[in-house]
Amino acid sequence: MAKGIIHVQDEMARIVEEEKKIPEEKTRKEQESRKESIYTAKELANNARKLFDTRPECVAAALKSAKKESCSISEAKEIIKKFMKKEIK
Repeated sequence: MAKGIIHVQDEMARIVEEEKKIPEEKTRKEQESRKESIYTAKELANNARKLFDTRPECVAAALKSAKKESCSISEAKEIIKKFMKKEIK
């Protein structure tokens, strides 16, 4: 019986070590994306002031330039942030 317990503990220790090898940032982003709801570009634009502190037109333009018809709020924030920093030519 003790050998079985030791084997399980060894296996768990091996799994923990393997998980440490996975980049933490990637794991965190995957977990966040699994939890977040997906919204249409129109829904995000309609709530632009409350969610992103910007105008609906900016949200619509940013998502359109990124060719996104739907995405999560955090993904939209990144897209909008990059869009607003673009240099106007």
